[in-house]
Amino acid sequence: SISPEDDFFELGGHSLLAMQLLAELENKFGQVLPLSILFPRANVRSMAKVLATQNEKSLRYRLVALNEQGNRPPLFCMHPVSGQVTILATLSQTLGKDQPFYAIESNLQYPEDNLTIEEMAHNYTALIRSKQPQGPYYLAGTSMGTWVGLEIVNYLKSEGEEVAFFGVIDCSPKAIEVPPAMGPDPEIDESALLSAAVMNLTAHREGVMGIMKCFKDCSTEILQAMNEADRWQYAIDILRKNQAFGPDIPMEQITRLMRTVMTHVNSFLHYK
Repeated sequence: SISPEDDFFELGGHSLLAMQLLAELENKFGQVLPLSILFPRANVRSMAKVLATQNEKSLRYRLVALNEQGNRPPLFCMHPVSGQVTILATLSQTLGKDQPFYAIESNLQYPEDNLTIEEMAHNYTALIRSKQPQGPYYLAGTSMGTWVGLEIVNYLKSEGEEVAFFGVIDCSPKAIEVPPAMGPDPEIDESALLSAAVMNLTAHREGVMGIMKCFKDCSTEILQAMNEADRWQYAIDILRKNQAFGPDIPMEQITRLMRTVMTHVNSFLHYK
């Protein structure tokens, strides 16, 4: 017996179960929902409200309130390469109830959404200012989001705003131009981006060891030798084999997340 107010995560929910939950909601109601539907309250009542008010076309990016309470200045954090913010939920809880915490989620889709890092930063700055019109600003970025955050810092400073804090979380130096699994000098085509997506999503579960698997299992060269349909099926099979996704997650949902990662990787590889 689950009440309308019982919290999904307190009942034992986690990120893989969350994706399965969204798949069930999509199957039942025909609406594609982002993982941010689970924040700040992951219960039946709050999800029902979102379903009742969801626009036909969901926003490509949004500001997600992981914690709206507290008297400290709000902290705004940029998403990692996956575009998802569930990875930041534990950080928000660790910072405590007195720390307002907002994260930017992205559901950009390859190839139609072809934004540069600078364009993403410009759009995200508008989201941040919609919540906090003036500085001082407290910002952070995780993984690729660090570089988006850096551009936001530059943009805010150029407007005469104060940035009091900028946190860097799990960010590789930009000197690493391409992920090693993509090969020494790849043409940045769909195969290369798909390889990078498999690598990044596997790494989200297994860390560096997940990246090492992709050297031999899902390199750009392997994918380039296949037609498009086989390439996508092979990539998804590798992700399931590496347990990045559970067996109950539909292919369509995995494909959408992979296209988001591909868009972000493409933006990052062209960023100087």
